[in-house]
Amino acid sequence: MKTLNLDTVILCGGLGTRLRQVLGDLPKPMALIGTQPFLEILIEHLKNFGLNRIILCTGFGGETIRRYFQKRNAAILISEELTPLGTAGALKHCENLLRSENLFVLNGDSFCPVNFPDLFDFHKKRKGIATIVSVDSNSRTDGGAITLGEGNRITGFSEKGQKKSPVLNAGIYVLNRKILQKIPEGSSCSLEYE
Repeated sequence: MKTLNLDTVILCGGLGTRLRQVLGDLPKPMALIGTQPFLEILIEHLKNFGLNRIILCTGFGGETIRRYFQKRNAAILISEELTPLGTAGALKHCENLLRSENLFVLNGDSFCPVNFPDLFDFHKKRKGIATIVSVDSNSRTDGGAITLGEGNRITGFSEKGQKKSPVLNAGIYVLNRKILQKIPEGSSCSLEYE
C-alpha cells in the first residue's frame, strides 16, 4: 500500500458533555470499544492507509490521552491546549508540529469509512484549499448541514440542528496549510462556525 506522507491531525480536546454521565472524567475519544479506546481503533484504521504521522490535539483529559499513547507509540505527537480553543484554534495551536503542505483533519470521536488515498487524490484534482467529507443525512440533524452548489462546491454550512440538508459534515477534512493563515493565533475559533 502507498504511504501518504501527510500529517493527520485528530481533534480530541472536546469536553464530551453528552457522555460525561457515562464516562466521568475520561475523555470521549478514550471510551472503550471492547477492550480498546475508540481513539486507538481510529489510529489503527489510519495506519492501514499509510498515515503514520499523527498529531493528537488534546484539551479536556489530555493527560490521559498523552499517557496512554506515549507508552504505545512514540511516533504520535501531542498538541495540548491549556484553555479550550475550538476545532480551528486547536488546529492553529499545532501548526508548529505540521510538516506537510496538505493535511487530514479528523474528529477524534467519530468514525466514517473513508479511502484516504482516494480522498487526497480528489482534493488534489480539485485544487481546493479545503475538502470536507459529507455523508447522507437520512433525516438526521446531529451533524453540520452542508449546502452544495454547482460542481459539489460548498455554498453554505449550518452547525448541528440549525438546518436540514441532504448531506452532513462527516468531520473529516483535507486542508491545505494556507488555511491556517485565516485562523487567529491563541484564540478560540471553530472550523464549523467561523
